[in-house]
Amino acid sequence: MDPRIGLVAPYLHLSELATEVCRELGEQVEVRRGDLSVGVEIAREMQTQGVDAIISRGGTALAIE
Repeated sequence: MDPRIGLVAPYLHLSELATEVCRELGEQVEVRRGDLSVGVEIAREMQTQGVDAIISRGGTALAIE
C-alpha cells in the first residue's frame, strides 16, 4: 500500500497551489485548509483516517507537533 500523505495549508492560495502541484506530479495528497487550532483538529482527523505523514508550516506545524 502506498503511503498516505496529508497537507494542512493555513490559507486558500496555498491549498490551491499544493493541490495543483500534486496533481501535476501525479502525487496523491489529501490537502485541507486550516490554521493553528483548526489545523491541529484536521491533523488529528487525518491521523485517525490512516495518513502516514502530515505536512504543514509555521505556527500550524508547531501546534501539530
